[in-house]
Amino acid sequence: LAADAVERLETRATNTVEINFHWLMATINGLLSSTQLRGDGSIAPYYSHLALGIALATGRREIEVLKLARFKKVGEFELEFSGQAKRREGVDYSESFRIYTLVAADLVLEAFDKLRALPDVEELQSMDNMAVNNRVHSNLNKLAKRTFDDETRVFKDSRAIWARLVFELHFNRDPRWKKVNETVFWREMLGHEDMDTQESYKVFKIDYTKPAATGEAVEGQWANRL
Repeated sequence: LAADAVERLETRATNTVEINFHWLMATINGLLSSTQLRGDGSIAPYYSHLALGIALATGRREIEVLKLARFKKVGEFELEFSGQAKRREGVDYSESFRIYTLVAADLVLEAFDKLRALPDVEELQSMDNMAVNNRVHSNLNKLAKRTFDDETRVFKDSRAIWARLVFELHFNRDPRWKKVNETVFWREMLGHEDMDTQESYKVFKIDYTKPAATGEAVEGQWANRL
């Protein structure tokens, strides 16, 4: 088992995935604003698009986005999060975490309220976590593959991508972390139990090269960072 773990780490270390920052910001905004025309003529968001957009913007897990999470705005690009999923179906509301968002916190909260109000998502609230996952994981993983145009991508990659970005954008810039090391940063961003994301975020490398002008503004705190 130890040899398998070492091999997995080596595979990750030598097969990194590059993601363009500006493309990602535009993609998150697109996911959060995507709508569909329903059979009755009404227009509504796709639950899957909102879920992936929120996950990429906040780094929260599938079950947290769809069922467990509670958010409160504490900064223009910061939320107080509670409702961290625990192993074996648990959830912890006794502790909250101040996390960064990749797009404006107001935009995340607006999308979150829309998501939770959708009939498809309201149905999930009375289901246990495993049943929720069984209901949604196929659609969410298919959307992740389509969004990144990569058959190897899955929904949970959103957490590692977010982790990579918030570390690069905030750890050496925000005075909040001036006197602490990375362990304290990750504990606040990811919670106490998520050692795997601390390693898997290294799979992703962020390219900050600005793409050729498309006429569309890219929204985000760091959209003009270079």
